[in-house]
Amino acid sequence: VEALLQLPMDPDTADDEFCMTSLMHASENGHIDVVQLLLEAGAEKDLRDIDGRTALMAAAYDGHAPVVQLLLEAGAQKDLSDNLGNTALMLAASSDHAPVVQLLLEARAQTDLINADGNTALVDAALNGHARVVQLFLEADAQNDLWDGLTLADDIQRLLETTKVPRVSEETC
Repeated sequence: VEALLQLPMDPDTADDEFCMTSLMHASENGHIDVVQLLLEAGAEKDLRDIDGRTALMAAAYDGHAPVVQLLLEAGAQKDLSDNLGNTALMLAASSDHAPVVQLLLEARAQTDLINADGNTALVDAALNGHARVVQLFLEADAQNDLWDGLTLADDIQRLLETTKVPRVSEETC
């Protein structure tokens, strides 16, 4: 990679299929040394692929905490959203990557943004059953009101009341 970066080329050249740059590919795959070299070569941190995702979003979605930390330190914008309204925090939360969620919360990523489904990162984590991630949001005092004004507790109660859970008899256990 170092030898390639010595050639006269643009480090932000994107592939034809998904418009992903080398920085996005390296971030998505957790190649922190390559990410560092690309940043040193002047790669743009906040370019977007065909889905509107940045290198930070790619690293967050795949749970690469060291890469997320490096990109944050390099000044990557933490609250950008993709074509579906998902931020890096939302992608990490819905994928159950607690260490990445912790880093983004410490970097003061916004917790009250809403994606195209009408969910915050906290709600996505709760809906997917990611208890540790939910705990991180609650410890960070993340807003737990949805757009409809109901709290997460209200929504969980409503789900419990409207979902038919089969009763388990003592004979089957």
